[in-house]
Amino acid sequence: MKCLGLLGGLSPEATAVYQRLLHGEVRRLCGPTHSAFLRICALDYHDLTALWQDGDWAHLASELEPLARGLIEEGAEALLFDSSTLHVVADQVRKAIRVPFFGIVNETAQELEMNGIGVVALFGTRCRAEERVWIDGLLEGAGIHTVLPSIDDRKLILAMMDRELIHGYAEEISRVDVIRIMKTLKRQGVGAFVMASAEMSVLIDPYDARFPIVDAPQLHTRAAVRWALGRSRSNLPGANCALAHESPS
Repeated sequence: MKCLGLLGGLSPEATAVYQRLLHGEVRRLCGPTHSAFLRICALDYHDLTALWQDGDWAHLASELEPLARGLIEEGAEALLFDSSTLHVVADQVRKAIRVPFFGIVNETAQELEMNGIGVVALFGTRCRAEERVWIDGLLEGAGIHTVLPSIDDRKLILAMMDRELIHGYAEEISRVDVIRIMKTLKRQGVGAFVMASAEMSVLIDPYDARFPIVDAPQLHTRAAVRWALGRSRSNLPGANCALAHESPS
């Protein structure tokens, strides 16, 4: 098994979810006594938050590039971010390293295209620049159109993330609010709901049969594990299902 480098820390919960997903996918494919081979660099949530809130993307990239190279020096043979937001600077970091980089938008676009989904709603983004990465990436990569919750609802979800989800829990009122938002978007013709951030799994049940949920971090980690094990998409059990509630594992 090849070594994967996990870089992020936009919240500790996201890093924890990514580790769980990576180890879980290896166990699913290789057996219960196996686990992922990882190098991890988790950063200070406070410092990263200040950078993205200020839109200081050049500074953020300059902070991440040497850390990415450090993971590679420690043995990482490929790299992935555990944060959707950090993908705003993915191109800069990708150019600074000489190993494969797995992008969350690319993997999600491929899976949605395979399942014939043309319109999605996006949940869990933190800023306009991140939304743009998803909107452009899905459209250019697979011709998929992205619908966003209203501005007020996006602010509400972001408040949930900062108040609850990054700490690993969700209040019941938050679950009620997000179901209301999803029902509204479903009436607008949305074919699936993309959970962009790992923390959203604390709030949204990916196996809720009322809504077709696409767990982007799960697709992201599956692609990285597939590469680390030297396996193709076609010969992995359950690998061709974007709708999480249709293929619990």
